[in-house]
Amino acid sequence: MKDLIPFIEAFRPDFRSSVKGASWWHVEYLEEVLGTSLPETYVSFAETFADTDGGLLSDCESYHPDHVAKLYRVGAIESPSHRYLFVLGDPSFTSQHYFMDLAAVQDGDAPVFRSTLDDVPTVSDPDYAYTSLRELLYNKAYINLRLPQLPHQAGFVDAYRAGDEHQEESAGREAIEGVEALFSRIGFDRHPFPKRCRLYERGDAAIALYRPPEVDGFSFQIGMEEETEFQETTALLLDHLDLQQRNLPSTT
Repeated sequence: MKDLIPFIEAFRPDFRSSVKGASWWHVEYLEEVLGTSLPETYVSFAETFADTDGGLLSDCESYHPDHVAKLYRVGAIESPSHRYLFVLGDPSFTSQHYFMDLAAVQDGDAPVFRSTLDDVPTVSDPDYAYTSLRELLYNKAYINLRLPQLPHQAGFVDAYRAGDEHQEESAGREAIEGVEALFSRIGFDRHPFPKRCRLYERGDAAIALYRPPEVDGFSFQIGMEEETEFQETTALLLDHLDLQQRNLPSTT
């Protein structure tokens, strides 16, 4: 997570002082409970943010390694061979928690899917929500830290992801190309990471765009400083792209 902190400090200069990680022995105990070593990205996450997250995970809970170890130790999670690692708890009524698939680790990271505690033992082929934990955390940085700095916000979903039955399967791929070109035209620069989900910055405005790993289509949230320009920009997006406006939909 060494790269995530400087990324956030670009818009939250005091962020580093507001976070604290778990100690290495907490992570080691979780590995002992699971009977396996944990991916490098998860270890770095836990040792950077698990005690105090600085608002990065304001919409999540129960991510300290000690709490995670307890879930497995008392049998609250019956994950086959502990293949699925509970990463972040979802406090909403849906309880769609975040899990890493330890059977798909690559380069020290793994894809993330969502499930309830009751359903996770039956999952054999996860429907991934993020390509990696690192991608999830970068997205959380914009949703929970950057966008709240901007007073005027709106959410959009492209017609293909919204379930428009008249859209061809290729429409999602074509839509992402169109929205990227329009974002660039109105002055947004795309951050080099993440690759599947995308984050855009303009100084007085920001965009967090969510794309499922294995499905075409996308949704995004835009925030801007100035109200008149915000209204003009949302009208421009709706006029030029096949979008449906939503009331700040969850980006998963």
